[in-house]
Amino acid sequence: MQKKVFSVTFLLLIINCLIENQAQAQMRLINKIIRPDIDTNYITLYPRKLMTYTAISRKYLSFYLRNKRNTAVARYNPNVNNNLNFGVLYSGIGLEYSFFTFKKDNKEDLSLYGSTYLRDFQLNLYAQQFGIDLVSQNYKGFYLNNPQDFNKTWEKGNVYPQRDDIKVTNQALNFYYILNYRKFSYQSAFRQTRHQCRSAGSVMLMAGASNYSIEADSNLIPYAADSTKFRESETFLGGRFIDFSILGGYGHTFVWRRWYVSGTVLGGFGVQAQKYQTAIEDKRGVRGIGRLYTRFAAGYNDRRFFTGVSYLLDRKTTQVDKLVLGGELSNLRFFMGVRF
Repeated sequence: MQKKVFSVTFLLLIINCLIENQAQAQMRLINKIIRPDIDTNYITLYPRKLMTYTAISRKYLSFYLRNKRNTAVARYNPNVNNNLNFGVLYSGIGLEYSFFTFKKDNKEDLSLYGSTYLRDFQLNLYAQQFGIDLVSQNYKGFYLNNPQDFNKTWEKGNVYPQRDDIKVTNQALNFYYILNYRKFSYQSAFRQTRHQCRSAGSVMLMAGASNYSIEADSNLIPYAADSTKFRESETFLGGRFIDFSILGGYGHTFVWRRWYVSGTVLGGFGVQAQKYQTAIEDKRGVRGIGRLYTRFAAGYNDRRFFTGVSYLLDRKTTQVDKLVLGGELSNLRFFMGVRF
């Protein structure tokens, strides 16, 4: 009986040790992700954890349709406002609120371009080793940005052809990994929670998925008397597109004292499930897509004060029937802030 009790007790001790070792290993992994080893000759942490900032931003979601002969393209843009944002960060975690939009929001502007209803949510999370983008966009109301290509009598100052029936939605998730995270900091260029002391760069990898749709009451292809433009058989009324893509590229930050310039270019391909409508029939299929993801930032980053500009452009292209469909997401920001 004593041998059985001893065996059970010994077995429980072994199980307990295994559980504790596994828990400690998991905690070490979590700590490595949250607080990875960095080269302090290249990256330093700011001791002041509380940050407040204000920013003017301009978010954009547009698309275009081009024929395969590359002789005609129709570009549709929204009529968007500039946003005034205020934000607070503590230890890199923060909250930003856009409570005011401003523009020449007058009758002349609305008459020229029409009005756009939009909801645009973009969340960017930056750790030392990786980053995550979350996007949810809903735009309704677009105008044709190049009417002069289809109407030779159109002149600058005339009303742009408006399509208040066009609705575009986009939900996207991106995950990117920084290989040289010990010397290259994305947080320094795009969040200002760290300081890049010396110029450095890194190869970067990205995986992304999105659910993109276009809706319209009628054909989105404008026609002209010139036969080199779109043909009557080239039509598109909208559709839904779900894709997954993998990208690779490089990011680098150049530093001079407290001034910096940072750029990232990622390119790749993916696969896309399509369901769309032409004037003749509804179509389904699977196509390849090309994708280009670029980011830029420049500014001044001191212990107390920081200011700068950043720009994001995410572009995708794919084929729909006899046309090429391209979508563009962009975000331009001018910001300044202080640390306490």
